[in-house]
Amino acid sequence: MPRFPDYSPSPHGRVKGTNVHPTPANFSGPASDVWVNFWGGGYDFQYIKDSIDLTVALGVNVFRAIGVTNVVTDGVLTRSQYLARHQQIAAYCQSIGIRYYPSGGSLSHRGSATDAAMIAEVVALYQAMIPYGDTIFGFDMYNEFQDDPRGIPTAQATVASTAAAIRALAQAPIPITTSLASDIQTPVQYQGILNSINYIDVHIYQTLSFLQSNPNLFGFLNQVAPGCKIVIGETGIDRAGGSTAQQRADFYIAVLAIQQNTPQMLGTCNWAAINDNYGLYDYTTRTLQTDISGAWAQYPNV
Repeated sequence: MPRFPDYSPSPHGRVKGTNVHPTPANFSGPASDVWVNFWGGGYDFQYIKDSIDLTVALGVNVFRAIGVTNVVTDGVLTRSQYLARHQQIAAYCQSIGIRYYPSGGSLSHRGSATDAAMIAEVVALYQAMIPYGDTIFGFDMYNEFQDDPRGIPTAQATVASTAAAIRALAQAPIPITTSLASDIQTPVQYQGILNSINYIDVHIYQTLSFLQSNPNLFGFLNQVAPGCKIVIGETGIDRAGGSTAQQRADFYIAVLAIQQNTPQMLGTCNWAAINDNYGLYDYTTRTLQTDISGAWAQYPNV
């Protein structure tokens, strides 16, 4: 398998990725946590496969899925059942020559689990991904870690403890990161996690006018974290938010400009593959959405 996308920064970006979105049914229960429903009784591999196959046709080379530890710690699935579902996705990505990018869980989706119990599940998922080698693009320990209701310092400490547990393994070859969204311009967010990660994952959902006014959005990282690589793990614009089709296209072009102006950039994953509000394809008919597909076609994948 060629090493694309590789892990070296590019002025153009080599990652052209997407994310799987929960189905409408996943939001209706039985658990209150949509991601528990996604991985638990609502797990639908055919839908996941559709999310991959449709977007690979658009040049996608990385497929990201947000995991959830409390599907195990709350007793919905056994650990082996949960890991088998991630392995099924990884194996499929491997079979068609793209990369899988799993997220271990969330500090705001944890049920009543202790840190120790949650970290154990994240480490178990990391270990389950090791046999897939270069198929695994990276490992996002915690999706949007800054949403931890206990506060940023505690969240950063949990990230550090999880990274230490992963690195204590006899074999830990997969690069690790943690993702953040709302505070992507706050240097202390990066400074507090830099010793724990191999690269930074940021999620961009700011307004179109903000993005167009800040084509060098991540220039400050050259001072805060010189040489630290960055991937945009999620970005998208809500069709239900009152935007026009042109504004949605312009949003993706503005993010592409930021990608191209960031020397340490690895690339971008859109939110999401299939979803009526954000998706490259709608949920019911799986029709390619022309408002964003033209702009998305301009993103490189080599």
